[in-house]
Amino acid sequence: MGSPIDTPASDGANSRVCLAAAFVVTVAWFLFYNHSRPDYLVDEPGHLGNIYHFLEGKAGWPEAMPMLPGYHFIVAGLWQLHPPCKLLTLARLVSTICTLVGLAAFALAWRRWQGAPAGPSTLLFALLPVWQPFTGMAYTDAPALSFVLAAWAMHLAGHRATAAVILLGAVCIRQTALVWAAFFVAWEVLRARSTGAAGLRAFLRQVWPGIRWPLALLLLAAAVALAVGRFTVGTSHGNPATFNPAQLHFAGLLLLGLGLPLWLGAARRLPRWFVLHLRAQPARTFGLTAAFLAVAAALGLTFANPHEWNRALSWDGCSFTLLRNWPLVWIDRYPWLRFVSGLNLAALAVAAIVWLRRQPDARVFACAAACGVAPVAVSSLVEPRYFLPSLVFGLVFARLSRRATVALGCWWGALAALHAPFVATGRSLW
Repeated sequence: MGSPIDTPASDGANSRVCLAAAFVVTVAWFLFYNHSRPDYLVDEPGHLGNIYHFLEGKAGWPEAMPMLPGYHFIVAGLWQLHPPCKLLTLARLVSTICTLVGLAAFALAWRRWQGAPAGPSTLLFALLPVWQPFTGMAYTDAPALSFVLAAWAMHLAGHRATAAVILLGAVCIRQTALVWAAFFVAWEVLRARSTGAAGLRAFLRQVWPGIRWPLALLLLAAAVALAVGRFTVGTSHGNPATFNPAQLHFAGLLLLGLGLPLWLGAARRLPRWFVLHLRAQPARTFGLTAAFLAVAAALGLTFANPHEWNRALSWDGCSFTLLRNWPLVWIDRYPWLRFVSGLNLAALAVAAIVWLRRQPDARVFACAAACGVAPVAVSSLVEPRYFLPSLVFGLVFARLSRRATVALGCWWGALAALHAPFVATGRSLW
């Protein structure tokens, strides 16, 4: 856990302004989107259809429901308390309220971990372009991640049983949240190892209080999956658990786009760095360069975009488009773009490794990244929102300079502001 940092009073005041701005931006987006988009968008009809299924008392579970019905039960239960309200508005409002809780939980966790005012990083989180539109939409991603963040904040504060209950709530909204129980266990193990406990018995005695509740949650989930044979209520969905090579390439494009201000700054130093290494160690530099190009070529040659939902740029009679599909279709269509994407992915992998080695919390960061990537690795559908947990936990653990935070905040704010009108008018979504 990060060590405390002495901060001037002015930093505290700026932090409070940023924190308030994060909440204002989130509420403003809900009001803008809900007013501008009175009808459904993309997956919202599916979620509302499942909620109506429960409200109408239909037998059995909805067939097209790939997640557990926690979010749908919350919306249905609240609607029954006040039936005159519009169900779509209520569903969106639930997402926004959960997001506000998630922002507060993020701030608490960040403050406890980093030991500094959390306002700027919380505002950065609120402006994350992939996250921002879903905070006011009838989707399960924002509520589930908000529950995970609340569980992490409670776990850091030492309230492990409460954290496990909250994490169970996250799993009941999106079952992929279960991987964070494994992260809680891994973090406790890493923390115990760092104290150098003498002997296995002493190590287990130290780690047991922190891992018993998340372990119990993992065992409960395993028992349910073994008893029922699956971990979903619906039996029909379009995202089977298979690896899709396009996930790797999209991850590279996503990191490139989100971190563009930082990558541009690093790219200016790259030629000088390469020349210095070439002069000092020519054989080693040539060898590593050849290996790098070989990996990039292999990534390009193995590209595939098999999922039918990722293969359409637009639909007949519909002005709506999914932006995530455009780079995937272009890369699939033009072979030279496959190698460009391979180069980008290889370069970002090297940059990420170098950057991670310089981070004080590198092991915890890597563990969180692995847990966040695990569900994506077995997802056949490429969706930017599936990367949200990794990105958000990356913000919790990353040590960013003030300059980098400001640069990313301005860039992400511009992207979110540019895209928001297209979402609100039903023209596109990530």
